[in-house]
Amino acid sequence: MFKSLKSSFYEIKSVKNLCALSFLLVLKVLISSFRIVITPGVQISFGFVVYIVVGAFFGFFASFLFGLTSYFLSLIFGYSLFFHIGFLVSSVVSATIYALFLYKLKLKVKRVVLATVVNDFIVHFFLNIIWLSQIFNGGNFLVAFSQRFLKSVIMLFLNCFISVFIVILLKKITKLNILK
Repeated sequence: MFKSLKSSFYEIKSVKNLCALSFLLVLKVLISSFRIVITPGVQISFGFVVYIVVGAFFGFFASFLFGLTSYFLSLIFGYSLFFHIGFLVSSVVSATIYALFLYKLKLKVKRVVLATVVNDFIVHFFLNIIWLSQIFNGGNFLVAFSQRFLKSVIMLFLNCFISVFIVILLKKITKLNILK
């Protein structure tokens, strides 16, 4: 575990990796800017796909910095309307969950689906509902939960399906030695 954390620290020291992370950061901003707004508190976005790639190839430290930076870029480019420390925490936690499950480990469908399920439960079912209840419902968690529960369940299955597709693509990319 500590060897993996130490190794991930050295991933961000390489110029090649920094260039790849910069490209992925731009990709994250572009993907996240396209979202489906159902209500102000219920939106669908697929920015998590980039978190999977960053977590799998660059590890914990890069994912932590990536989540932090991508949140601030979302503020700068305007697809997040205001700063909320909770959503910053959600962005960082989401990015690092994928790193903890995928970095320096064999890319398997089960592992990525498990990472997606854990991420969805921690970030979408719990953290984001807390932040949204603070913003829209005056701190009433149950009202926010009832509004987002169906969306979260549907998105869990959709995110798992997309994660499996991403794993298949990443396996092909790693066989071609494009990223490493």
